[in-house]
Amino acid sequence: MLVCDGCGRYLKKHYDICPGCSFNNLTTTSLSGKIIVRNPPNGGYKSILINTENMDKISNIFKIVSIGLVIIFFVIELPFSIFKFISYFSFSSFSIFNFIGNLFATFSFLIIPCVFYAIHVYLDKKNSLKKQKLLILAERGILIKNIPYELVQLKKDENGIGTYCFRVYCEEITGNNKPLDSEPINDIINTDSNNTVDLLIDPDDYSNYYINYEIY
Repeated sequence: MLVCDGCGRYLKKHYDICPGCSFNNLTTTSLSGKIIVRNPPNGGYKSILINTENMDKISNIFKIVSIGLVIIFFVIELPFSIFKFISYFSFSSFSIFNFIGNLFATFSFLIIPCVFYAIHVYLDKKNSLKKQKLLILAERGILIKNIPYELVQLKKDENGIGTYCFRVYCEEITGNNKPLDSEPINDIINTDSNNTVDLLIDPDDYSNYYINYEIY
């Protein structure tokens, strides 16, 4: 195991420079087994914030689609509908019922972009709450290095490819022996020869935690 002399991070893998602070002076330590780090390093645990960069992608897709449909409505659908409405007044066969029906049909087109935008708002709010919890973890979480884990299969598709999660136990911090399961993962290539993972947990909220092979 390595310890960064710049920020104090504990690193299981070999690095030439610290991935957290880019300091190039790393000291080899004889520490082994489970290690509990109660004081976060300078700058916090940056690796858990990497995933936040991808959280907004799906939400933004719904936003872009909704804006695109609104543009299509005003550029194509609305001018055509206006021309159609004007034509109603040019004929003696004008019917108020047909007029109202076509008016409703025209503006019902806006229901679809409204639904897409509502999904964007929901996902954006959900992602914002998740980011906030990750920021709390990064800045004041307790880190447990080299914690043994169980690999739990959640489901398997028709091709035999499974979705798994890490399951760990952290009685030293939580005070109970309840399991903590990670987010579902598809890639189960173990890059840790000791078959261990790292756990970062909020000391004020045990439901807020993050599990991965290497947290720095």
